[in-house]
Amino acid sequence: MKIYLAGPMRGIPEYNFPAFFAAAEQLKKLGHEVWNPAEHDVKLDNFNPKTDAVKDLKYYMKRDLPAVLESDIVVVLPGWKHSQGARLEVRVANQCNIPVHELDKLLSEKKE
Repeated sequence: MKIYLAGPMRGIPEYNFPAFFAAAEQLKKLGHEVWNPAEHDVKLDNFNPKTDAVKDLKYYMKRDLPAVLESDIVVVLPGWKHSQGARLEVRVANQCNIPVHELDKLLSEKKE
């Protein structure tokens, strides 16, 4: 299953990259293909969350929204409702009938 990982970044230390990478690793271990925006920021922009400044939201949405549309589900990290970008990604998913699941709930269901 193709998963798009969404969550808060701005205003969080290291732009929440550690949480994104940990979540992606957990989901990959379950056999999923994961689009992790933090990973793509590093790969495509050589972005360093410890030292670099972010670009504007439009820059990231041009890359991330097509990935949302190509996903089977969107998985959201805790605090996603406080993120303008994650709320936009969830809205697009909802409007396009792409299921949205909270990471914690999804992982706890897999353990049962």
